[in-house]
Amino acid sequence: TANLRDEFARFPSGKVLLVGNGPSITDNPFGAVIDSFDGPVVRFNRFQLKPVECTGTRVDLWVVRYSFTTNAIDKWPDHDKARAHLLTRFPRDLRFDDKGRKHSSGVATMLWCLREGFSVILHGFDHFREDRPVHYYPYHLVETHPQDKETVGRYIEDGYPIRRFQNV
Repeated sequence: TANLRDEFARFPSGKVLLVGNGPSITDNPFGAVIDSFDGPVVRFNRFQLKPVECTGTRVDLWVVRYSFTTNAIDKWPDHDKARAHLLTRFPRDLRFDDKGRKHSSGVATMLWCLREGFSVILHGFDHFREDRPVHYYPYHLVETHPQDKETVGRYIEDGYPIRRFQNV
């Protein structure tokens, strides 16, 4: 699996684009903008690269939830397995909130990036909304990580360098 610090060191911009799996990713045709981003583009778990005009095709790093096994990673199609990073390698305080609730892979990665001094741009981070599906692709997961909305909001309010993709 990839070493996050080594992977991010290839990009001197100090910015990272975290492309979540929330349904808003298909609201706008940002694929070409994602693919031309000047920092690392990080994807999560069972992401899909379609529709390409909305998702783009670039994957610099693939963060995988610890419920995946290396066997599952090897079977997952169309992704560079060498770029996979297991979430279990993140410190526990990034994987769980202060009440012991599990963060999504995206929010855990956001917290790691902020700790490492990166500016974070979020896209497709609306997986916690109750009025839309959890993912932009068909996958029946009921876990919405409602605490992620609180975490992201709190970090933005506290002045951390986090922006939504539309504001870049």
